Amino acid sequence: MIGLLLVLAQSAPAPASVPDAAPVAAAAAPVEAWDRPFAEGLAEIRRRAEAGAIDDAVAIAERLAVPNALARQIEALVRADGWRARAGRALESVGDALDLVGPPPAVRAEAQYARAVALSLGALRAGAEDERALRREQARLAFESARLLAGPGVLRLDATYDQGLLAFGAGEEQRALIPEISGKPAQPPAPAPAGAQPAKPPDPLQLARSAYVAARERFVERLRMDWRDPDTQASVELVQRRLRELAQIERKREEEKQKQEEQQKDDQKDQQKQDQKDPKKDQQKDDSKDPKKPEEPQKQDPSQDQKPDQKPDPKEPQKQPDPQDAKKPEDAQKPEPKPGDAQEAPKMSKEEMLQLLERLQKIEDVQQELQEKLKRMRKVSVEKDW
Repeated sequence: MIGLLLVLAQSAPAPASVPDAAPVAAAAAPVEAWDRPFAEGLAEIRRRAEAGAIDDAVAIAERLAVPNALARQIEALVRADGWRARAGRALESVGDALDLVGPPPAVRAEAQYARAVALSLGALRAGAEDERALRREQARLAFESARLLAGPGVLRLDATYDQGLLAFGAGEEQRALIPEISGKPAQPPAPAPAGAQPAKPPDPLQLARSAYVAARERFVERLRMDWRDPDTQASVELVQRRLRELAQIERKREEEKQKQEEQQKDDQKDQQKQDQKDPKKDQQKDDSKDPKKPEEPQKQDPSQDQKPDQKPDPKEPQKQPDPQDAKKPEDAQKPEPKPGDAQEAPKMSKEEMLQLLERLQKIEDVQQELQEKLKRMRKVSVEKDW
């Protein structure tokens, strides 16, 4: 039965319905199996990884875990359809039982673990962010292969813990880019081509949270395997502190965002209040802006130019009252006779004539007394000047 399966595997042509079978075999063919002792290969991987030759260390690890020709043919059959796939799966089970498909799983698990460690060192030493991300992803897959190939034991525990540690390192890298922690402003959007909106850069806080959550899953899985490990317990506590820190930062951001929104609403309300002012005041402002003819100034009597409360200057000579201007109130109320009415004016009696002369004499006496006062005032002011 085994011989028949081997003959079928070697004689069966590659199925035409599976276009990727030939590329897989062609890609695996250039990798030659390691022809020296396995321990020497692991030592060589470590030496080259510590020296910085990451690619050489990874190449040696792939040679340690490379499948032979039979294993590659079985893989091609499993990818096919129909009876070829069924034959490939049967041959795979028999080959694993008889150790005919290359190194045993435990050896390949150690090779994958050594490859993952070399890739982790490469991620730490990489300068570009894209290269670090690529190395870290390759190391994660290698650790996963080691976990699946290794049976219960120390290698599976170490691969699980190192996988969580790898994710934790990615979270620490993103945490250092958070503005609230680094003290630096957020990265501006990358320039976009003409006509397109600039792409918003990813938030380091969200990337750090995803990495910490992935690390916590692996650390918790490691504790389920052996809860007494102190390193894993400390790592879980550290991850929890990091997640709480990110939650606090995000809460502060939400509060600041809410304050800004409330401030914008208040500003909008104030603007609306200003726009909804009294329409009468707005109408007055519009009327004041409307050009009109200037109002003509009212003509004032020259005799009213001087204010009633203004006191006369003692140095200036006062205007002497005209005797003719001194009239009685009764005379001021009487209308002045017109030229045509001269003949109609009644003649004054002797008594009225005497009364008029007496009033004129009093006016002259008052005028004389005022002139004497003015002379005395002038004399006093001259003496003071000297």
